[in-house]
Amino acid sequence: MAVGLAGGVVTLLQLPLGYVSDTYSRRLVFAGSLTLGALGAGTVALAPSYAWLLAGQVVVGIGVAGHHPAHYPMLSSATDEERRGRAYSVHGFAGALGLAAPFSVVPAAYLLGYDWRVAFGAVAVAGGLYAAVALVALRPVGREVTHPPDPRPLPGRGAFRPSNAVPVARRAGRGLRAEARSLAGAPPVLLLTLLWFSNSVAGWGVKTYTPALLGGYGLAPADASLVSSAMLGVGAVVLLGGGVLADRVGSLPVMTAGYAALVLVAGTLAWGLSPPRRPWWSSSRCRRPSTCRGPRARSSPTRPRPATTWGRTSR
Repeated sequence: MAVGLAGGVVTLLQLPLGYVSDTYSRRLVFAGSLTLGALGAGTVALAPSYAWLLAGQVVVGIGVAGHHPAHYPMLSSATDEERRGRAYSVHGFAGALGLAAPFSVVPAAYLLGYDWRVAFGAVAVAGGLYAAVALVALRPVGREVTHPPDPRPLPGRGAFRPSNAVPVARRAGRGLRAEARSLAGAPPVLLLTLLWFSNSVAGWGVKTYTPALLGGYGLAPADASLVSSAMLGVGAVVLLGGGVLADRVGSLPVMTAGYAALVLVAGTLAWGLSPPRRPWWSSSRCRRPSTCRGPRARSSPTRPRPATTWGRTSR
């Protein structure tokens, strides 16, 4: 539920933050995303209850939601067309490594005798330090990169008075409707949006639930998380090669070949590694565990190490 809550917040805020980035300032969206992402991770690390953990996930979702609306316009403005594919591949490479890092930090924390709170706290500290460095490095960058072509001035303090809430909401609604109409009038954008939706569903599903699936086969949670980290690390390396190829042969052939290979590999793995299921017409149950196949037969319950003090686990 916590993972789905963060993903839902990201989905809901894509268009609003895209409007802010295209209308006012990309730097503002970028700065807010970095700051709120680190704050959300820290809230999760310090959460005294499940409700607070969910609140931290909401803040994390707000932080994650602003990255794409800010990153891609700045990358497009800062690079020429001949090198744009490599720029996007470096961006994707760093993003994949960033996604892989938490899957490695949590097992490392357990190996050192700490628990997941310390791991999330480390991620929050690293995110806060990166936010400070990135915002300082972005200061000398020209406004043609950090702002849209004809930026509007940010609303003043008077715009946030209760009496102005309705007019501001109406203007925001008109802006969102204009964004939706522009998307509806561009079929390639709609097709790529559908493709990205399918890719995100598959990608987030694999990244999020692979440790749980491997745990069903008897693999320890820390080792299962390392598998996800290794998977994302390999993807990061492949992204670098894909950017170079896209600049040489074009983005469409690379994208088509990549998704075709993905379907082939996923189908092969599903066919060869998935445990066989009992036919629907069979009512018999497996009576001998030695002849059963699947997660339940192979796994043996493992007890998590109880926390003795905040942030540490007993050995």
